[in-house]
Amino acid sequence: MPPKRPAAPSGSTPKRARRVLTLNEKNEVLKQLGSGMSYAAVGRHFGLNESSVRVRQVQKWIKKFRDGGGEDIPTPKPRSGRPRKIQNRTSKVIKRQLDKNPTLTARKLKENNPALLQDVS
Repeated sequence: MPPKRPAAPSGSTPKRARRVLTLNEKNEVLKQLGSGMSYAAVGRHFGLNESSVRVRQVQKWIKKFRDGGGEDIPTPKPRSGRPRKIQNRTSKVIKRQLDKNPTLTARKLKENNPALLQDVS
């Protein structure tokens, strides 16, 4: 049985890397769409596909932008996730000691800093 679709030619272009727009870029997208620029033109300007500019997510940005009075950039909500087990201070101490001695083991780190690393296994 022959394959359902032919294999892609060897010279085909790879997929574009996924990129996340910054808040300022989102604001610019909204401004340009609001000024009457086409989806395709805005997409070309930001290096995005037209469908990426047209998708539901942009519609949500527009709604948030209008609901907020249209003056402020919509700010993202805090993301959920597991809280860190160690604090930034502990992380900096570990990094500093590893910079001094890259062959240092986790056991030695804990022996050298018992109070700082008491909650870390």
